[in-house]
Amino acid sequence: MGAFLGEPASASAAGALQPLTFDIPASSSTVPGVVYIMPQLDKPQAKLSWEDCVKIALKNEPSLRAAWKTQQEQLASYYNSYNGFLPNVQLSDTYNKFQGLAGVSYSQGFVANFPYEAQGAASMNIFSYSALASIWSARALWLSSIAGRRGASQALRYNLKVAFSNLLYSQSSINVNWMIQDLWHKNYEMIYLRYRSGQESKGNMLVMRGLFLNALEGYYQALRNLRKNQKALAQYLGWGDFRPLEIDASFPAAYQVRSLPDDAALDKVLENRPDVATQKAAVKSAEASLSQTRSLLIPEAKVTGNYSQLGAEFSHQDAQSNYSVVGMVSFPLLSGGLTSAWYQIKSAMKARDAAVQQLRTVEYAARQDLESTWSTFASAQDQQINQLNLLKAWRQRNAEDDILYQAGLMVFDIWEPIVAQRLSQEIIYLQAENTALQQEANWERALGKELGQ
Repeated sequence: MGAFLGEPASASAAGALQPLTFDIPASSSTVPGVVYIMPQLDKPQAKLSWEDCVKIALKNEPSLRAAWKTQQEQLASYYNSYNGFLPNVQLSDTYNKFQGLAGVSYSQGFVANFPYEAQGAASMNIFSYSALASIWSARALWLSSIAGRRGASQALRYNLKVAFSNLLYSQSSINVNWMIQDLWHKNYEMIYLRYRSGQESKGNMLVMRGLFLNALEGYYQALRNLRKNQKALAQYLGWGDFRPLEIDASFPAAYQVRSLPDDAALDKVLENRPDVATQKAAVKSAEASLSQTRSLLIPEAKVTGNYSQLGAEFSHQDAQSNYSVVGMVSFPLLSGGLTSAWYQIKSAMKARDAAVQQLRTVEYAARQDLESTWSTFASAQDQQINQLNLLKAWRQRNAEDDILYQAGLMVFDIWEPIVAQRLSQEIIYLQAENTALQQEANWERALGKELGQ
C-alpha cells in the first residue's frame, strides 16, 4: 500500500498507524434481492516504481520526443545561419557552339573559336549587419525551442506524478473500501440477528443493510477507478496500448514546506521556470528583429572574385584566361523609400519594448504561482497530519463504542454514526495523502523541475 494508510514523514514515529492489509476475494458476498456485477480486472503486466516510470516516459512519451526533435531542428537552423559569413564558391564548365540555318558552323566569332568555358566565382561578406542579425534571430529561436522542450518535460513530470499518485491511491482505495464494506457486512449480520431476536428494530436493520450495499458499491467503484487510472498512467508513459499496471512502491514526500524561499532564492527559481525562459527567448527574438531593421542603415562590405578560362577544346589548350577581384561597399540608401527604414525600426522597437513588459508580467505571475502553490502544498501537508490524528481518534472511539453497544450499554442511534464517521475518516485520510502527493507534484512544477531531475 506504500505511503497510504501509513505515517507521513513529518509525523512522530511513536504511535504510528500500521498499514491495513486485507485479502480481497474474487467475488463479494451478496444480499438477497440485490445483483452486482463484479468488474473484471486483468492481471497486471508490469510492476513499476517511480524511477521505472521516469525512465519509460523519457524514452517513449510522444510530446517530449516531439519537443526534442524541434530543439534539434532549431539547432541545425542556428548553425546554418553562420553561412552568411562563409565563402560562397561556384564552379562551372560549359560548351557553347552555334550553327547556321544550313547546319554549317560559323567559322568566325568568339564563341565559335572558344566553345569551352570553365568559370569559378567566389564571394564572401566581410561585414553584414543583416547576416549578423539573422544569426541572433536563429539563436533566439533555438533558445525558445529549448524552453519549449523544458516546458514539455515539466508538464510531463507533473502529469506523470499525478497519474502515479492516482494509481497508488486506487490500489490503496481498493483495500480500504473492501475493509469498509466487509465491516458494514458484519455489522449488518449482527443487527439482523438482533432484529430477529427482537433486540433491534426493523428500521435500524434496513438502515444497516443500506449502508452495507452502499459500501459494496463503493468497493466496485474503486475497482473501476483502478482500471481508469492504469490507463491514465500508461498514456503518460507513452504506451499506446493498454497494459494493466501495478505500483510496487510509493514516493514519500520529498519536501517539508514551512517557509517560502527568500527573494534572492526566488530569483534563481524563476530562472529555472520554462515559461520565464520562453519569454526571455521572445525578448531576444524581438531584439534580433530590431537589429535586422537597423541593418537598413548600416553599410555592408563584400568581396567578389571571378576566374574564367576559354578554350577551343575541353582540355583548354591554348586557352585564354580572365580574372577579376572586386571589393564592394553597399549602403541601401532610400531602398524602401525615404521613411521606410525609420518606421520599420520604430515598429521593431515597440515590439521589443512590448516583449520586455510581457517578460515582467510572466515573472510576476510566476512569483504569484510560487506563493500560491507553496501555501496550498503546506496546507495539504498539515491536513494530512491532522486527518491522521483524527483517524487514530475515530478508530479508538469506534473500538470502545463497539464494546458498549454489544454489551447493551449504547443505543443504535448513537453507535451507528460513530461507526460511519470512523469509516468515512478512513477514506478522508486516504484522500488527504493523495492530495499531499499531488500538491508536491504541483510544487515541483512551480519550481520548474523537469522529468528526471
